[in-house]
Amino acid sequence: MGKAEYLMSSYFSKLNDCGKIGRVHSTFTHSFNLIVAGRLIHITDSDNYLSSFGLRIPKEMFRKIMNFCKDDDIVKITDETLIFYSYQGVKIVSLKSIRKVPLEIINLSYDNQSVELLTKKLKSYELDKQLGIENTRQNQKYFEQLIQPEYSNQKWVEALIFFIGRGRGLTPSGDDILLGYLFILSIYQHPAVKQIQEILLNGLTTTTIISENYLRTAVQGFVSSPFIQLNQWFMYPVPEKLDVVLKNILAIGHTSGRDTAYGILLGVIMLSNEKINLGLNDKNN
Repeated sequence: MGKAEYLMSSYFSKLNDCGKIGRVHSTFTHSFNLIVAGRLIHITDSDNYLSSFGLRIPKEMFRKIMNFCKDDDIVKITDETLIFYSYQGVKIVSLKSIRKVPLEIINLSYDNQSVELLTKKLKSYELDKQLGIENTRQNQKYFEQLIQPEYSNQKWVEALIFFIGRGRGLTPSGDDILLGYLFILSIYQHPAVKQIQEILLNGLTTTTIISENYLRTAVQGFVSSPFIQLNQWFMYPVPEKLDVVLKNILAIGHTSGRDTAYGILLGVIMLSNEKINLGLNDKNN
């Protein structure tokens, strides 16, 4: 991603998909969220991260906006502009030259070798000791349910429901785990994906609005740029590049990256446990 580029997730067909009037919802060091009719638009100056529902603007413009607006300020959204209204006046961000970045999950054939390599690497990080949710006996019981081949039984469904909104933070750890789990199963078009999507959509009211937006876009097949990088790694699985790809995921948020990576680990273990039953044979055989 070029540092001077304006970028937009391909999740949006046009900038004002969600509506034409919004407000500044929440601000952070390198990003802020707009809320429009209950949906979020994540705006950042990061060179390494584009949200599934996000825009990336150059750093100089980002600083100007951050110094200009505050939470709850009104923002008007057109096809090509963001117009910020503050006590300081009005500031217009032109997005005529914005480039869309494809953030759709790419479906692939199962590759046993790359899945095993990813599993081994993720296990080496000992993620279970770094989660934003306590690894209690109860949590461990539900983790075990998620990796079992009997994905249609009631215990598996209970595990999914249990983790929605579980944990602290703007994106609770349980949600991050489920996002990673759904992401990896979606790549291989696992039969459980539709059921996971339905359960998540039914549970969105029980979590935070930021987490709701990440889960909603994942259900629709879109994820943030570090996960697309992993998705693309599966297409060209060079072992030496895996560490860099995973470190970009692990760097997300306070614990979100590690939580999501753990969800990915649970997903690949599940795939490995049932690859024979599902006919997930190595693409090279």
